[in-house]
Amino acid sequence: MTDPASPPTERSGRVLLAFYSPASDNYWNSGRRVLRIGNTAVVTSMIADKIGCDVVELQATDPYPDAHDLTVERNVREQEDDAPPGDHDGAARPVRL
Repeated sequence: MTDPASPPTERSGRVLLAFYSPASDNYWNSGRRVLRIGNTAVVTSMIADKIGCDVVELQATDPYPDAHDLTVERNVREQEDDAPPGDHDGAARPVRL
């Protein structure tokens, strides 16, 4: 059995890169602006192009607010309440970036 903590090799099979990246009010060039594609999605695309992996975007069942400050406030509350990270609906959605 392959150790899930070890890096993938040719013998361990394919790589699946899962990510969560809201396209909303985000940091951009030392400021903030509404982005059509979230920052993590951009980096995910770069990684996927480099290693040729499958990509799945995670979606929150209860979407986070578009405003960055409100999203941060909610995240802080979730951490203080020890809530599980990013409640999702369990659906895997392959995406093309």
